[in-house]
Amino acid sequence: MDYPLHQYRLLTRYATALVDLIGSINLSNMWLSNLPKLYDETNKGTEVCHALSSVCKANTTWNAHEILFECRRAMGGLGYSYHALIGPNVYNGDVN
Repeated sequence: MDYPLHQYRLLTRYATALVDLIGSINLSNMWLSNLPKLYDETNKGTEVCHALSSVCKANTTWNAHEILFECRRAMGGLGYSYHALIGPNVYNGDVN
């Protein structure tokens, strides 16, 4: 990323991806610590983990779509070329 324009466009998106990664790791650790108490009826951790994972999944998917789109735009006409080595961005109307 030698060009300042690319740095301004992509570094904030990179920071967003890092925040998503750290949040996912923390959520995974929360789930692993909740696993021994999974079948306890008084445990509210399972509900919290489910709610956070639902939000994390939707937010991470949306951010990944925006980051790929911005990377393709930064590459100009080569952004959609096979040789750019950015995988296909398939959208079938479903987040799952």
